[in-house]
Amino acid sequence: MSFPSAAVLVEVEGSPPTPPSEPCETFDLDLSILGRPLRLRIHARHGPAGLADLVPLGRRLADEVSERVLGSLRTAGLTVPCRKGCAACCSYLVPLSLPEVCHLARDLSGLPMGVRRPVLGRFAQAAHRIIQAGPPKVPDKPVQLADGRVTSPAGAVGQWYADLHLECPLLQEDACCLYSDRPISCRQHFAHCSPEFCAGFRPGEGKVVPVPLDVSRCLGLLAAALEGRELEAVILSLAMEWLDGNFHRLERTWPAPELVEHFCRIVREQTPAVELAA
Repeated sequence: MSFPSAAVLVEVEGSPPTPPSEPCETFDLDLSILGRPLRLRIHARHGPAGLADLVPLGRRLADEVSERVLGSLRTAGLTVPCRKGCAACCSYLVPLSLPEVCHLARDLSGLPMGVRRPVLGRFAQAAHRIIQAGPPKVPDKPVQLADGRVTSPAGAVGQWYADLHLECPLLQEDACCLYSDRPISCRQHFAHCSPEFCAGFRPGEGKVVPVPLDVSRCLGLLAAALEGRELEAVILSLAMEWLDGNFHRLERTWPAPELVEHFCRIVREQTPAVELAA
């Protein structure tokens, strides 16, 4: 294992271990996800790291959690149609944790110019539409609608965004141009129903699969603790606009082992609370 530019690298138990080639501190993150053990061995290089450096670890953790969720659904005989190339939910509001927003700049810079230029154009167009529409009216508590449905504050924001009819700026020919590096909220979003169900925003109808650990939230909590701020999230479509005014936050660093240790602590705190509520 080498550290060409990554401050943090991760192994999953069962994969062949390779000694790091540079001095590092190693952490074991042991979890129980839906009754199945999950161990990640995390190597943090001695040196500085920023919020974005934790994102590959977060993605790997999210993928491992998702694999256990899908395994549980298959055992129950349920079908999940979610896959690369299905874009039925790609007009939903996608929240990004601050570390993910910071990493998005790296992800986009790695795209070929012929792909990156139109993607950035779509980000600009989406941000213009959102700013023109103005902020949503969010109730302080759940409200019963005329048709009997109940909308929550989060549901109201989701409906506001759905009414804008915006496709994800990363969507190109019904596929995500950053699929392997897609947001964690997308990695952990599944529905056990037909794709036709996902084509419309239908809060409260119960087809979305709950996940036992919200990894994007864990990254957001890490950023909030490190920066001494409230928990924040950024709408994916506004990410480039947000970065224009907050680029200095990409440059802040902390010792990489300190970041990993803090993140592991947050993940452990979040996992049992979610599983008990499921």
